[in-house]
Amino acid sequence: MKENQFERWHPFTQFLYYAALITLVTVRMNPVIIAVTFVSMIVLGALVGKREFAKIFFLMYLPSSLLAVIINPLFSHEGVTILEYFPNGNPFTLESVIYGAACGVMICSVCSIFFSFNIVMTSDRIMYLTGRVMPAIALTISMSLRFIPEFKRHVRRVNRSCMCVNGNRGKIRNGIAVFESVVMWSFEKSIERSDSMRARGYGVRRRTSYSKYIFTKRDAAYALLIVSIFIYVLLNMLFGSIYSQYYPYFKLGGNVRPAMITYVSYAFLTALPAIDIIKESIRWKLLKSKI
Repeated sequence: MKENQFERWHPFTQFLYYAALITLVTVRMNPVIIAVTFVSMIVLGALVGKREFAKIFFLMYLPSSLLAVIINPLFSHEGVTILEYFPNGNPFTLESVIYGAACGVMICSVCSIFFSFNIVMTSDRIMYLTGRVMPAIALTISMSLRFIPEFKRHVRRVNRSCMCVNGNRGKIRNGIAVFESVVMWSFEKSIERSDSMRARGYGVRRRTSYSKYIFTKRDAAYALLIVSIFIYVLLNMLFGSIYSQYYPYFKLGGNVRPAMITYVSYAFLTALPAIDIIKESIRWKLLKSKI
């Protein structure tokens, strides 16, 4: 499948982007930051995941967010703005509803971040980032990411073969046969891989590694931009230029001008991959129209 512009970023730049988003959206429960992240991640998820993202968003992410909105007022009764009373006498407060909504949207935003992360940050990219720093851990992660889907595919193949040969002689007997076959197959694969690694010189000092990723000036500019905006927004959040509180009453405050600059900067940071993808798509359509 053709890679989009964001997927052609250098793995280090992509990692900086996701690390910045996860940190800023979770370090403070700022509703504006959460809302901006939510909208941006929906757009990015739709661009990189398309139908798969829409399916998982409406079936999993959105219901879990709504569940958080419903559950929080049932168990949290803090807040001064009382809307109603439950039959047991506990107050139903506006602040608990707002806090539950913020938690639900944050959960949905974080899940959407990790959805695009799983698509963009493939196993070879993770191996590239961690290979030199933690080679043993990187190798373990890479082998696990490859072995699990390969194991599942082999189980399905063996199960279909047993059903064709043995018919419906019983799920337990077929299950035992499948288990025996898969265990022996996994042992054989382990021996083959260990022999292959030994033949290729794994563990030998001064071994080199091939990488297809090149850190260009464009990647350096994006990385510098991401780090600069991240530090600026984080400092404003930590030192009170923007702040929010939910209890005992909801308040969203801060100096107006620094707060607006901070929110706009963060919105630009979250939208950076989507802007790159959309800009590439528009450019490609213009070039096609000239043919």
